[in-house]
Amino acid sequence: NTCVQPNTASFRSVLLAWQRSGETNDAAQRAQRMLNWMISLNQAGANDEAQPNTECFDIAMHAWTISGHPDTPRMVEELLVTMDRLYRDGNVSAKPNTRCYNYVLSAWSQSGQPGAAKRAQEVLDHMSKLSQLEYPYNQI
Repeated sequence: NTCVQPNTASFRSVLLAWQRSGETNDAAQRAQRMLNWMISLNQAGANDEAQPNTECFDIAMHAWTISGHPDTPRMVEELLVTMDRLYRDGNVSAKPNTRCYNYVLSAWSQSGQPGAAKRAQEVLDHMSKLSQLEYPYNQI
């Protein structure tokens, strides 16, 4: 029955449940899978009511940043890249904002990985360049 299907609010609720679950071993991965499913459904035209938005990405990014997982910087940055791609493809509700970039910066700064400081600087420089552009990125 296509009359009853999850919408953006439904997915948001489950994403938030995973973020807040306290299950540090796999909560971020499960939130990531949930968001990927949402994106797939929407892009395939199988569920137009489940449009991923900035808030959904924010929740998944936060889940990663509190996970302590060693892949956190890479995963959060991949989410940001996905947001940017969706936004450029016409999903205006997935526009990356300053908070999303701050999740990436925070993930790199807390990672202790070789090259993390350099990567954080590159992300910050990218933010600065975006802030200089005219619409649509002049208000990150």
